[in-house]
Amino acid sequence: MEDGQENCLGLLPLTLIASANNWKRSYSQVDSQISARRRQAIKSTKRIWEHQVAEEIFMTANSSGNCYLCGAGLVKSAMKNHILKFHKEDRDGKEDKDGQECCLLKIEGVYPKGYWLYVDIPMGKTLAALDSFLRKIWLECCGHMSSFFLPRHLEIGKSRKLGSFAVGDCFEHHYDFGTTTETVITVIGNTTRKTQKSVVRLLARNAPPALKCEECGKPAEYVGICFNDGTEHMYCDNCCDEYDENEFAFLPVTNSPRMGQCGYDGEFDCFEFDPESVTQNS
Repeated sequence: MEDGQENCLGLLPLTLIASANNWKRSYSQVDSQISARRRQAIKSTKRIWEHQVAEEIFMTANSSGNCYLCGAGLVKSAMKNHILKFHKEDRDGKEDKDGQECCLLKIEGVYPKGYWLYVDIPMGKTLAALDSFLRKIWLECCGHMSSFFLPRHLEIGKSRKLGSFAVGDCFEHHYDFGTTTETVITVIGNTTRKTQKSVVRLLARNAPPALKCEECGKPAEYVGICFNDGTEHMYCDNCCDEYDENEFAFLPVTNSPRMGQCGYDGEFDCFEFDPESVTQNS
């Protein structure tokens, strides 16, 4: 017994040393894996931060866009002066008695304000025509109800004519009283245009925001809404496939303040800026 005990005791330090070496190797492997994951997490956090900063700038700053009449690229505030200076009188000469007197409107998202439009609409037309246009370019997804409101939340009937508003008047349009998308509309002037079929004419629009995938930094194609906390995340097509559809709801990136809301996918938006069409019409 004593010899056996001595043999065991003699082997014990070697066993401990081997275990210690194995533990050290395992720790190094785990540590390297943690370090790799930490580096990946830092990179991912950096991309998310860069995306959030870019999105925040777009949401609050004076974003740029294009004039649909001449193609000029300007920021939102400068576009107003451009239209009033160069496109206020858009008729076939002074003898064009059929020219339409219009209200010039600036339309922007209440949040984010980086989405904006400049349009003109004949003074004799009603708010119902403007509602139809907003649904088509920015809002329509499930046939929700909508209304116009004056300050202090006073509702305006859609039968009211645009000519009843004065320059400087401001009112709001609300679409969907569940997941509401709000836009603010300001009358910024009166213009004259050639008679045309379209009731509402798009004069200028913001350029689509340059949103990037939070995983790889490529241009984002989808916004993923997390079912757990409701947060929104931007992904490209490849990175989008890595996530479980039971965890995220994916909607396409669109040039609209309703992006990521309800089931909006921009199906009816046919107003993307086309430089070639501007060149042909000029």
